[in-house]
Amino acid sequence: QSILPAQSIRLFGGRIATAHLHALIPIPEDIYGSVAQETLKFLESLGVQLYYRRNPINDNYKYANKLTAFQIDSKTDTIVFLDTDIIILNDFSELIGNRQVDVLAKPAVGQWPFSFSKTYGEKLWKGLYAEFGLEVPSRKVLSAVVKREMLPYFNAGVIVAPSHAGLSDLWIRVAKEFNQMKLPHKYPW
Repeated sequence: QSILPAQSIRLFGGRIATAHLHALIPIPEDIYGSVAQETLKFLESLGVQLYYRRNPINDNYKYANKLTAFQIDSKTDTIVFLDTDIIILNDFSELIGNRQVDVLAKPAVGQWPFSFSKTYGEKLWKGLYAEFGLEVPSRKVLSAVVKREMLPYFNAGVIVAPSHAGLSDLWIRVAKEFNQMKLPHKYPW
């Protein structure tokens, strides 16, 4: 699965087909497993630069490996992060070049916490914003698929951000603080 984003960019990416590509490989192997040598060789044949990274939060939350994605030496002004289950079928360079905001991300399928009542969820979000000294935003986004209004909550499988923005450092700092909070059902966050 890890070769799909890189191979699809090379095959169908149009103007981004020749972009610098990078892959994050989580370590240590005894926790995350190893990547097959054939996969590593194939990624290298596509010109993918490999980075071996430790989970910056804790190894119990394996999704946190992606938090270091914006710390790479990108050699470009913009970094596009793609989860390994994402494939590219068209050139999306205009979306990257013409964006109106610094960071692009797709709204999540639904508002976290998914399994609680709307009232409980709103109370939880209000408390989270307060923990970080922030007001709950008045702006809402539409959830993916069902198109319900929700507080800004995004899927982390596709993210576009400036390489100089320090997104990884901020994300890791907030995630570490969040990880220390005593909250029910905080994973995934």
